Amino acid sequence: MNLAPVKQHRSRKGEYFAARTHSVIYYAEEEGKKKVQACKKPLFGIHDTTSKRMQRLISLLKAGRSPKDGRGTNVNRRTNAMSPEVCEQVAQHIESFDVKEAHYSSS
Repeated sequence: MNLAPVKQHRSRKGEYFAARTHSVIYYAEEEGKKKVQACKKPLFGIHDTTSKRMQRLISLLKAGRSPKDGRGTNVNRRTNAMSPEVCEQVAQHIESFDVKEAHYSSS
């Protein structure tokens, strides 16, 4: 997938429109062969992807960034982790119980 500048801008009168700055050119590549320009829909079928996912990749390509995995990075969510002091208090409390010898123990 490459970005190319738009070859010809057509003027629109009386309407607001977002002018495109780039055209996307899709390529398919066989093993050990050159890249061949491909149509959009068949290429999505080959790679089993959606247009929404490709739009995300295109926007990242325009921005010059690489895709990052954002799973598990929600900073607004409170964690259930206990502080080390609380963990130590729980361990001391458990150790304070009397130990019974098991009936089937080896000693």
